[in-house]
Order: sequence, then structure tokens, then C-alpha cells
Amino acid sequence: MLMPDPLSPASAGRRHLANLWRRVRPAMAALCTLTLLAPGGCSGPQGFAPSCPQLALPSAASRFLRYASDTPDVSNLELDARIVAVPADCAWADKTHAKVKAELSLTISALRGPALRGNTIGLPYFVALSEGEHIFDKQIYVEPAHFAANTDQTTIITPKVSMLFPVTPTKRANAYTITVGFQLSPAQLEANRAHPAP
Repeated sequence: MLMPDPLSPASAGRRHLANLWRRVRPAMAALCTLTLLAPGGCSGPQGFAPSCPQLALPSAASRFLRYASDTPDVSNLELDARIVAVPADCAWADKTHAKVKAELSLTISALRGPALRGNTIGLPYFVALSEGEHIFDKQIYVEPAHFAANTDQTTIITPKVSMLFPVTPTKRANAYTITVGFQLSPAQLEANRAHPAP
């Protein structure tokens, strides 16, 4: 689980990680609030693509740091992972146009820390569905991050998650929001807010 960000301005470890991130994140999109893409165009009458749920990735939940001990120091770092993309789309679930099906996956870029033992570590993440302020479903998943021999970075693409949203002539799918992020404790979220990712 994430501990407070240990990267101090004078830390050589910080310079090393920052240099690695400059190499592995060519274009981290602004994923704070997006709209899923509906193949074929915008919403409209039957025969056209539906409107789609909103997609949100809170910046404080987009980074996952794990340490080997309670001391949040670079020398104790096991993993530094970030969600860099959320490929997603939506379409009518069937010919009745009473439900919209949305699918998404997460693309995660992970850096191995010096304290990691072994080559595999689990990454917990969530997918939550809401309407307004009401969260009506949340699922937590764990995706393994595997590092090949003699490598310190890897990219993980999670399996697709499928969701169904009931719609009516007066309630379109964009009334719903899909929120994704790493599953973190309140203390971990606060640490991410206090130390935004470079």
C-alpha cells in the first residue's frame, strides 16, 4: 500500500525515478473527466450510437507506491505505478436500445523499486459506477505486475471490464459516471494529494 511520498529534492533516488518516468510516459493524457467513445458517432435516434457514461480518473488515485517497510524512503521502494490510459468505448447492448454496454481497461506503467523481492507484485484497482453523488456499484480487482529478468519497468493492460446501464427516453447513459483508480487507503490518498506525481 501507498505510504507518504519519500522523494525529497536532494534524493538521488528521486532523480533516478524522475528520469525513468520521463522515458516511459510519452503522453500521459489528462484523464480527470472524459467521455467514453461511442463507435459510429454521437447519440441520436435508433440506428445511431448511444450517448455514453462519463469516465473519471481522480489524479490522487492514479498513482500507487508500495514500500517494504513503514519508512517511506526510496531505498525501501518496491513499486511505483501509474495509470497512464483508460481505453474505453460503449454501444447499445441490444436492439431494444434499453441498455448501453460500456467496456474499459486500464493501461498501467510500473517501475520496479530497489526493495522489491521477486519479479511479481499485485496492483489493486477499482471500477465504481455512480449516478450523481450515489455510488451504486464498486468492484475491486488485483492485477499482477510482472518484471522480466534484468528490467526495471513494465506496462500492464488489465482485462476488459463490461458494464450495462439502463436508459430511457428521459435518461441517457451520460447520466452515469464510471470512476477508476488504484484502491488506496484514506492516508494513501492524502499522501498522493500532498505529493502530486511529477
